[in-house]
Amino acid sequence: MSNCCKYTGEDVVEQILSTLPPKSLMRFKCVSKRWYALITNPIFVAKHLSYSKHNSLTTSVLLKRLVCKDTKEAEDHEPETVLSFVKFRNNIDDNGGKHAHEHNSYSGVEDVKFLPKTSSRWLHIVGHCDGIVCLAATHEVLLWNPAIQESKPLSSEPYLQGYGFNYDAVAFGYDPCSKGYKVVKIGCHGDRWDDENYYIYHPPKAILYTHLGTDSDSWREIETCSLETQTTILWPEIFQIYFKNVCYWTGQEQHKELHAFEAAEEKFIHDIIIFFDLVDEVFHDMFLPDCFYDRNEFFYGMRLLVWNESVSLFGLQNTRHLSCGIWVMDELGGPKGAWTKHIAFELTEKPLVFLNNDQILLADVEEDTIGHIISYNLSTKKLNHLPIQTDLHINARPDDDYIAVLYVNSIVPVLGGNMIGSGHDISNVNFLTPFLIS
Repeated sequence: MSNCCKYTGEDVVEQILSTLPPKSLMRFKCVSKRWYALITNPIFVAKHLSYSKHNSLTTSVLLKRLVCKDTKEAEDHEPETVLSFVKFRNNIDDNGGKHAHEHNSYSGVEDVKFLPKTSSRWLHIVGHCDGIVCLAATHEVLLWNPAIQESKPLSSEPYLQGYGFNYDAVAFGYDPCSKGYKVVKIGCHGDRWDDENYYIYHPPKAILYTHLGTDSDSWREIETCSLETQTTILWPEIFQIYFKNVCYWTGQEQHKELHAFEAAEEKFIHDIIIFFDLVDEVFHDMFLPDCFYDRNEFFYGMRLLVWNESVSLFGLQNTRHLSCGIWVMDELGGPKGAWTKHIAFELTEKPLVFLNNDQILLADVEEDTIGHIISYNLSTKKLNHLPIQTDLHINARPDDDYIAVLYVNSIVPVLGGNMIGSGHDISNVNFLTPFLIS
């Protein structure tokens, strides 16, 4: 009976600890060796992550924006990159029980005070997975968990020497088979002239970094066969999302070889979606919805997001008036793919991220270089301007004004330990006097 009670007591302690914020858990690691072993145990790390994903009363968005901290006009001064956590309370409006609508009410914004050290003042959010954020700077790629204030610059690699670096060609996600977080980096070598005034475009090269939390983490080159056909090359241009073990880019297919007189106008063939399976480590491609290739239609501002647990495509359509449409990917596989248009609404702001199935964050850019964040409910049609402002810069790329990802608090490390199959060195830990269990 005593052993049963003891087990029950420890189980209750573990259950309570799994619901605490990462900041508290990092302090409690110093309570005792037993607590340290528990909190750094991969099973506990996974349990804490699961609780954060499914039982939170709030939704958190990591937002990148540009802010001019000078009193003069933004176009005269370089803006600074600011990363902020935008908080929302999770609610459900049931309207008497007939029509339930998810609603996230804005509760505040908090700027991140301790950013990873880089050689550049510009930071780009590549993506987020399980509390780990992948960041790209001018010539660097980093993994960062802001909840536990750990960051890790990825090691340098020899494979892309002489290749141009574009942080939009970096992708980030999780491979459940290797139980590791993977970073994909694609390099572009550019083009060259031949003796007959032809542009020869070189195929891209891809490398992969697998983060297992061990000393063996490193880059390696991977095959790019699917990014090249006999006469064309597929270029991943803008990384969009990671979803269910797959990374997605929007990109273009272009000719391998063009005469100088044709290169300017006929270089690109059409827009395309490129995706990479993190488990099989193979590139694939698929077409956009058929209407995007209709010469009588004009679409722009394409953005892939996760909506209703499906990959969805946002596109702004310019016909008689501007409107935004949402197409849902019905199946993954085959060059054609399968898309169904589900909804259209008369808003032209840039889509950022879904808070839930009903509510989306949008970026509204005004002509006076001041931007705002908007919360829009697809079901109720309610529009809410949030008190979050940005100072846009004339030299900034449109895709860099705002970047947002849903964020989950976790204690998943980026400096080793806590990962499946890794050990824990506690020889240098100074433990406090235990106050609950010894």
